Amino acid sequence: MENCKLKSEEDNINNVIYNNDTSNYKDITYNKKDETIKLFDKFDEYIISIGKDIIRNYLLKTVVYKLKKRFIEVRINQNDLYICFLKDVKQFDLQNKLKIRKGYENTSLCYYLLVEDINNLEYAFKLAKELYDYLIKPQEPICELLFKKISNKIVELGDNIVCNKLYRDYRFKSKRNFISISKRKYGLYVRLLKVEDNQNILDYTYQTGAEPLCMTYKIFNGNDIETIIPYIKKSYMLSRCVAIDVKNELNKLYLIES
Repeated sequence: MENCKLKSEEDNINNVIYNNDTSNYKDITYNKKDETIKLFDKFDEYIISIGKDIIRNYLLKTVVYKLKKRFIEVRINQNDLYICFLKDVKQFDLQNKLKIRKGYENTSLCYYLLVEDINNLEYAFKLAKELYDYLIKPQEPICELLFKKISNKIVELGDNIVCNKLYRDYRFKSKRNFISISKRKYGLYVRLLKVEDNQNILDYTYQTGAEPLCMTYKIFNGNDIETIIPYIKKSYMLSRCVAIDVKNELNKLYLIES
């Protein structure tokens, strides 16, 4: 009860907009470890300090922070905080600590971070601040920002590279197509020629004889672009090779057998 009173007094001082039922704070922190509650209190204090337009709601098992829509949701466990973020946060996850919530892949709050100590809490602060700044300012979609960045790097590979816009994607070619890029809500989906992949970071999709762009990769942020660029270079070099004239080769074989 003393914690609830302190929380209520702090909220009144900071003019926090929230659900006035402070008993919910008691409910969600009941029987939790003191260290975990302290982590939550620090996270809550930081989120509220970011902007006066943030609304906090205590729900049955979670605490939700929202602007026009939810962008952070927190569940207090015994030993950690389970913090879920709006999917736009992935572009700021340069340390690749966020994980996808099972069963929530296609929902808005699809990424989560487990906070067990102050180090992970600092990273949660960083993600929350960058996500908030992104949401309150008019921004281009993530896919547009990433596409501009990767396009500049691709055209720098050679003077003969051109880009053709098709129905659903963009294809870059020299003598033939060597990369296809589709814009998605999470970022970019790229397809390359069948290049050597010793690190096993590429996935395989169906392959056709006309356009064997069968190696795939998903780009979520700027670090992913740096990772895939060496493979794009390999695909570009393959596209410059002279294709085998199948008809002439078959004719040669026929003459030899005859």
